[in-house]
Amino acid sequence: MGGLKIKGFIKTCIPFLLAIAVFALILSLRIAHVFRPAVIQVRYGFTIPIPAIFIILLLILSKDRWINHSIFLLFTSAIFAMALAGVWASGQTEGQLISGILPDSDAAFYYFDALRYINGFQFSFFGARRIFFPAFLGILLALSNGNLQITLGIITFLLAISCFYTTSAVWKRFGSIPASLFFILIFSFARLSIGELMSESLGLILGCFGLYFTLLFLDQEKTSYLYLASFSLVLGLITRAGPIGLFPFLMLGIFFAKKSRFSFKKIFLPFCISIFTVLLSFLGISHYLSPEGSIPFANFAHSLYGIANGGTGWTAIYLDHPEIGIIPEPNFTKTIYKYAFDSIKTNPQNLLKGIVVQYPQIFNFPDRKGFFCFFGGENQLVYIVAQILIFALCFYGIYAVFKKKNFKENKCFLYGLLGILLTVPLFPFSDFKEMRVYAAAIPFIAIFPTIGLAVLLDKKIFTKVNCFPLAKDKKALIPGFFAVILFLCIMVLPLFIRIENSAKTLQTDQVCHQPESQELIVKVNKGSYLGLLKESDFYLDWLPYFHESRFKTYLHNLPYATVDAFTNVSAPAYITSTIDLQNGQSAILIFQNEKNLLSDATLLLCGTWDNYNFSTKNANLFFVNEVFEID
Repeated sequence: MGGLKIKGFIKTCIPFLLAIAVFALILSLRIAHVFRPAVIQVRYGFTIPIPAIFIILLLILSKDRWINHSIFLLFTSAIFAMALAGVWASGQTEGQLISGILPDSDAAFYYFDALRYINGFQFSFFGARRIFFPAFLGILLALSNGNLQITLGIITFLLAISCFYTTSAVWKRFGSIPASLFFILIFSFARLSIGELMSESLGLILGCFGLYFTLLFLDQEKTSYLYLASFSLVLGLITRAGPIGLFPFLMLGIFFAKKSRFSFKKIFLPFCISIFTVLLSFLGISHYLSPEGSIPFANFAHSLYGIANGGTGWTAIYLDHPEIGIIPEPNFTKTIYKYAFDSIKTNPQNLLKGIVVQYPQIFNFPDRKGFFCFFGGENQLVYIVAQILIFALCFYGIYAVFKKKNFKENKCFLYGLLGILLTVPLFPFSDFKEMRVYAAAIPFIAIFPTIGLAVLLDKKIFTKVNCFPLAKDKKALIPGFFAVILFLCIMVLPLFIRIENSAKTLQTDQVCHQPESQELIVKVNKGSYLGLLKESDFYLDWLPYFHESRFKTYLHNLPYATVDAFTNVSAPAYITSTIDLQNGQSAILIFQNEKNLLSDATLLLCGTWDNYNFSTKNANLFFVNEVFEID
């Protein structure tokens, strides 16, 4: 008996250790030929990588054997690692990212608040909007000793693990071919935020665990799975604020599906406990880390104003009332709410119009909006074909849940979809792209085309090609362990890990030699910077080194404010983002010498601030002239 337990333990642990090793290996490789184009394609391509991933998955999931399950885990780990490696190999600059490593815009503000937390400061008003993610990010940065690349690697690996387990549950319930479709849908959404410090990643991780434990509960009817599903989903919908109607309606659907075996109390006790616990943690962390007067989910005010004025969008408040830009928080948010409620009182019909115009956007894939806007090709034709196919499967899945006897137990997901649809006006499609706000709900949306494909394959002629795992599920100890550890890191550890700011009392005899120099005290990390090379330097562009021309060219992917901010930066230069340990002020540091970034020492920096004000989009640039280590 003991021998069997040891054998089972080895069979479980060895694939995980190999998955971690494969993940780390892929991120450490620097191979110019084949590998570099491949990882960039996995992150940014569609026409080649997504069908290839789908076909490989069909082969892996075609047999229900231990080796196939293990290979599936390794493959999942490898694919997600390749997506992150693609960001680092390309040096791409996109919405929340500069040259593959520097956080920008919202991601920068999350990053700075996470650094403030682990260095004894409170969050800014921005971080107080969604308290869970910057607190969780702070925990990861503390564990990685501030190494941004390791932190991004951990988040990406968690994405891979959550996708692996959820797809495994879909495989068991619907077969290998629908599971392969589900995987590429989740991966297509996940890779959009891989490499970026955004709450979408954590929301998707929790959403995947929510669906995984929901499927396990439907299959095995163990109450512990319902608790894990409830906590995952509530936490996901709060961490990445999204369609909150999903959770209560899903629970209602589960009750109707299982009411013959479970009382109303047994179904809704996890519902109540999870909501109470998550909100209690949210309030506790907010009390500890948020500045006085902060308003949770404050950016909802922008959406409300847009809806109240007929669906004019998130930025409408700035066009209609440009003067609010100079109002500080929290009065800034209060003013927007006031304008929004005044608009509702004055023209209530505009509110109704703002609500109604959101629903056609669900299917507005020609404008790259809607439920599956993240799924499609590099050119318009491939994108349109992919959208038509996936929506056709989605509608057929909804029809099948109503009409097909074998699939009626999945009707609970239809209740969840109804909850999502009812909260669409709160999270309007006019305010975002690529379903960002719906991150935690994506698995519950992707399940419908998965069901649609499963129904099409529910015929005898497909029984040999659509493989189902036949073995009984063992206790979900490892995914349960991952989920509980994740819950603790998000909800509990920030309440108990209180860090004093020692740098406030740091003393140094060093002084800046240039009279006009200003001082910063910082701690930098060798895994969190970007190096600019001259065009004459012979080197393969790959994080942390990129030639100046690539850096400046990719900056034009962002608004001109970012381009202007880096006008005075030229190679050789080494760039990192951090905060001043004396006061928590954020800064983008420009070093001339790389060796200053390779130590983990606390540094006194002497230099000058750039004249360009970039603080509203990221942080102001600080050009370093002198560096002194502080004991």
